[in-house]
Amino acid sequence: MKEVNLGKRLIPIILLLPWLSVNGTQIIAVLNEMSMGLGVSETSVKFISTMPNLTMIASSLLGGAIVGRRLSYKTHIMISALLMAASGTAPYLLNGFALILISRGIFGFAMGFMSSVSSSIIFSYCPPEKRARLVGYGMTSIYVSTVVYTLIAGVMGNLGWRYVFLIHLPVLIPLVGVAVLLPKKLYGAAVDGVKSLGGSRARFLGRLPALCLFFILTSVLCHLFFHPALNNMRFILAEMGIDSPSTSSIVISLNTVAAAVAGSLFGLFVRKLGRYVLPVAYGICAVGLFIAASASGLPQLIIGSMVAGSGFATTSMAMLVEVGTFVPKENMGLFSGVNMAASCVGVFCATPYVGLLARLGFKSSRTPLAVSGAGIVVLTCIILTYIIVSGRRAAAIASADEPVTR
Repeated sequence: MKEVNLGKRLIPIILLLPWLSVNGTQIIAVLNEMSMGLGVSETSVKFISTMPNLTMIASSLLGGAIVGRRLSYKTHIMISALLMAASGTAPYLLNGFALILISRGIFGFAMGFMSSVSSSIIFSYCPPEKRARLVGYGMTSIYVSTVVYTLIAGVMGNLGWRYVFLIHLPVLIPLVGVAVLLPKKLYGAAVDGVKSLGGSRARFLGRLPALCLFFILTSVLCHLFFHPALNNMRFILAEMGIDSPSTSSIVISLNTVAAAVAGSLFGLFVRKLGRYVLPVAYGICAVGLFIAASASGLPQLIIGSMVAGSGFATTSMAMLVEVGTFVPKENMGLFSGVNMAASCVGVFCATPYVGLLARLGFKSSRTPLAVSGAGIVVLTCIILTYIIVSGRRAAAIASADEPVTR
C-alpha cells in the first residue's frame, strides 16, 4: 500500500465528521408534542426516534464491510451525508405517522452507512500510541455537536415539533470542510488504491476474532439499558410537572456535555486506569442511572443524567481501544460497523423493553432507569472479571516466554 500521511488534516477531519450526523436525541425533546400532533400513543411515537436505529443495523454492517475498500472515504461520506440531509429534513414537509417513519428509516440507513468511517480512518492512519487520544477527540466532537444541535432543536421545538427536523440542513456546512480536507482517492489501510478490494473475498465475520462477539453482546445490553434515560426524559419531566420541550432539551444537553467532558479526558483516563477504564465506566453509568431513578426534583435528575452520560460515553471509547489491541487495524472499520449494528439493536429494543416493564406494572417513567442500573451493575462485574482473567493470562504467557537466566 502506498503510504499516505494525512498530517495535520487528520485531527480536523475527525472533529468535523460527527457534525455531519444529527441523531435522534434532538427529536426526544418534542416527543410529547408529536404524540398529540400525530394522534398516536406515547409508546408508538417513540419509534420515530428509534426507527433510524432499526435500519442502521443493516447499513452499519454494509458500511463496515466496504468502508475504505470499494468506495473512497470521500465518496462514502458524500453519499451518506447528502442522503441524511434530505431524509432528515423530509418530516418537516410530510403528513402522517407512516410517512415520517419511512423517512426516518431512510435517514437511519444513511447514518449507519457512514458510522464506521471515523474509526476506520483513525486506526488506518493514526499511530497506536496516539489512537486513544484521537478516539477521545472524535467522541468529544460527537457529544459537542449533539449538545449544539439539541439546544437549537429545543428552541425550534417551541415553534412547533415539525421545525425540529430543519436541524438536518446545517450539516451541509461541515460537509464542505470534510470534502476539502479529505484526499479524493483515500482508501483504508489494507487497500492499495481502487484496484484492490483488500479482504473483500474473505468471509464477512471471519475477519473478526471470536472474542469480538463478547464485546458486541455487552454493547447490545449497555445500549438497551442506557437509552431509557434519554427516551423517557420528556415523560419523567412531565411526571414532575415540568412540561417544556426546552427544559427537556437542556437536561439532555447537560447529559451530553458530561459525555463530551469525559471524551476530552479519555486519554488521561487510559493512562491512569489502563484497561480498568472499561469496568469503571460501566460502574459510573450505573450510579448515574440510580441517582436519576430516585430523583425527587430537577437538580437531582440533572446530576444523575450527567453522571450516567459521562460513564456511558467512556464505555464506548474504552471498548474501541480495548478491541483495537487484538483486531487488525484494517478490520477496525468492520468491527465498528458490526458494533454499531449491535448498538442499534439495543437502542431499538429499548422501547419495547420499557413497554414490557409498564405491562408488568411499573408505570413510572423512572422505573426503567432503576432496573437498567441493576442490569449495568451485572455488566460491570462481567467486564471486570474479563479484564482480570485476561490480564493474568497475558502475564502468565509473557512469563513463560521469558528466557531463563542463570
